[in-house]
Amino acid sequence: YATQLGATAAPEAKETSVKVPVMPIDNFSQLTVKEIVSRLDDLSPSDLDVVKQHERSNKNRTTVISAIDRKLG
Repeated sequence: YATQLGATAAPEAKETSVKVPVMPIDNFSQLTVKEIVSRLDDLSPSDLDVVKQHERSNKNRTTVISAIDRKLG
């Protein structure tokens, strides 16, 4: 029984992985608010969500977050 339990536990551990979304705006951290806002028009809703989450977790600039919220409607 212990062998069976051990055999099933290992594959489950291998399957757990965290997917980190790729930033849809190149060099995001080097851009100004104005430059970021000007690039939002080209992004899909899912890309906008990625940018919004990144912004909230980092600089948390209200202007950027508000602009994304307007785009998401």
